[in-house]
Amino acid sequence: MIYRGSSASSMIIAWGLFGQAAITSAAERPCREDTDKFCQDVKAAGARIAECLQNHREELSPECKVRGQEVHEHVQGTQES
Repeated sequence: MIYRGSSASSMIIAWGLFGQAAITSAAERPCREDTDKFCQDVKAAGARIAECLQNHREELSPECKVRGQEVHEHVQGTQES
């Protein structure tokens, strides 16, 4: 996942939200298996999980990558408003 034209701060915000999204309810957590697989030793804090997921972004499931993109687009949209 490469986001062209994104500022570092928006990426941090997006991945922080992405980390939170990764640990939400079962129906809305397409990254749960990825989190369990790659980040099992990471304490459940959104920013830490987000950083872990970002470090493994090339290995994430397609569903998790899509969720990360959705969160990124949401953050971009709110910053442009």
